[in-house]
Formats: sequence, C-alpha cells, structure tokens
Amino acid sequence: MKRVIVLGLLCCSMATMAQNEKGAFSIRPMAGVNLSDFSGGVSEDFYHMKAGLAVGVEAEYGISRSFGLSLGAFYSQMGAKVDGTLMATAVNDEYLIYIETKDKGKVTCNYITLPLMANFYVPTVKGLALKVGAQMGIMASSRMKADVDATIEAYLRNSATGTPTTTNEQTTIDQDTECKSLDFGIPFGLSYEHKNVVVDLRYYFGLTKIDNSASNREDIRNRCLTLTLGYRLPL
Repeated sequence: MKRVIVLGLLCCSMATMAQNEKGAFSIRPMAGVNLSDFSGGVSEDFYHMKAGLAVGVEAEYGISRSFGLSLGAFYSQMGAKVDGTLMATAVNDEYLIYIETKDKGKVTCNYITLPLMANFYVPTVKGLALKVGAQMGIMASSRMKADVDATIEAYLRNSATGTPTTTNEQTTIDQDTECKSLDFGIPFGLSYEHKNVVVDLRYYFGLTKIDNSASNREDIRNRCLTLTLGYRLPL
C-alpha cells in the first residue's frame, strides 16, 4: 500500500514540475476559438471579424529550462464576414453601365494548420511563455455564402437626356471560393500554465495572398486571433 502511495505522489510531482525542462517532451491537446478577418482587398471595411473553431494538438521539446520548440497540428476555421457595398463600371459600344452591389454573408476557409513555435519561458513569472514562429496552412475547404442586392444603371452613350435604365436584382451566392491551397504566415503570442492547464493566446499574421481567382485577383490575407485551452501531458 505504501508503495502505491509513493508511486502516486511521484506521478503527481512529475505532472506539476516546472513547465519546461531540458530534454523533456510533452504533448498538449488544445481547443478554443478563432476570431478571423481578411486584410486588404477591395476595401478594409468590406470584411469583418467572424468566429470559428480551433482544435488540435501540440508537441513540445525542452531545449533548456527557459526555451522550448513546439510543433502543432490544428483544424482551424478562418475567413471573414462580408457586409458592405461594391461599385463597378462597364462600357460597350452602346451603354455605360454602373453597378452597385450590397453584399451580406460570410467566407469560411477551413485549414489544417501546422505551427512551428519557439517558446520563451519568463524566469520571473512561473508558467508564462512568449511565443513566435512560422505557420503553414493547408486548405481543406473554402466557401462563400452571401445575399447580394444589385442595382444596375445603364446610360445610352449617345443619349442627350442622360436618363438611365435602372434594374434591381437580388440573389444568393452559395459556392466554393477560389483560394490558394497553401497559406504561410507568422504566429506570435503568449501562454500561461498552471497545474498543467495551459491558456494560449496568439495572433496569426498571414503573408500569402489567398485569392486564387483567374481574374480580378484581390490582395487579401488572413488575420486571426486564437484563444485556446489545453492540458500538458508529460511523456
């Protein structure tokens, strides 16, 4: 009986040891929420933050008591809400056409993300770590669903009155989007660990232009704030 108690105390002491030890290996199942958005494109005001799921696991190896390297694999829902107005013009031999569309919906981009992080443990604050690294995202699926209200004004180019022919069309877009299959960027943030429970907050700064459409390609990139809760399992 005493041996069982001693063994139990030993296991507990190993689980609550310093968060990072030289040569130590651990894994962390993690789950939480993404708050994602797009940067750039036709208008900064056209895209807005949306919530999504982030779930996965990270493995860490301790280089020293104050430094570790981790590699993760996550299912990460990113994208943005769409809510704004777009203007466009077109011209042919007979008409000058103005098109105004009011769009409301969302773009959902689902990635398998692979973050490689350098973790710097703050000596003066037990459990606190600063993180920076590089991340690759593999596109699993991407889809846009939005309600579109379009107003079209067509002017006769040689008309003296200048009175347009106006039409209004409403439709719903629900289709796959043309996004690049790979996304690269820089994640950075911090985490705090207490009794093997880890709260992790990081921001992802995408470097890749994700629009892969053949025409009118936009300069939009991923931005994402991720908050997760995990549990460290020493191995």
